[in-house]
Amino acid sequence: MMMSNPSFAWEHKLKAFGRLECFSEMLLFAEVGAPSFAIIDALKHFCHRYPAFVVALYNKPVLWAATYRKEVSIPLQQEFFSTENAVEQTRKLLQGQIKERWAPSVEWKKEFYETFFDSQFIESRKNSSLQTRLMPGFFVGKNSPEHRSMREARHTKPNTTLKQFE
Repeated sequence: MMMSNPSFAWEHKLKAFGRLECFSEMLLFAEVGAPSFAIIDALKHFCHRYPAFVVALYNKPVLWAATYRKEVSIPLQQEFFSTENAVEQTRKLLQGQIKERWAPSVEWKKEFYETFFDSQFIESRKNSSLQTRLMPGFFVGKNSPEHRSMREARHTKPNTTLKQFE
């Protein structure tokens, strides 16, 4: 029997459901609510996945930041009184250290992700209890496609029963 590891569970949730916002100063930023051991593991993961960026995860009141970029000097953790202050101060710090800027090739629209989410959704594989358990509410905003999907699933009847398989 395999034992569940709370460290692995938090790490998985941060990697799978963490929403990183990209800023022109080569900064990927997300506000999270997780224990510090999970944040450090997630930082390593995101830095490895996005080596050209500085990754910052804000867990009020501490901002955790890391990067693989050699020219950037940023503290691993700093305290800030708000999310906005953490983003503003980190962007100012990076403006003086990183000369290149990131600019999307197309203007990002909210509908892009909603279209992607809808295209990947398979009705026959819907498992609302698993989705609710694996995707905690603080990772999902009330207006996100995932939350709407979970809310709609609560009010629908399953399309199969055990009697169909007898």
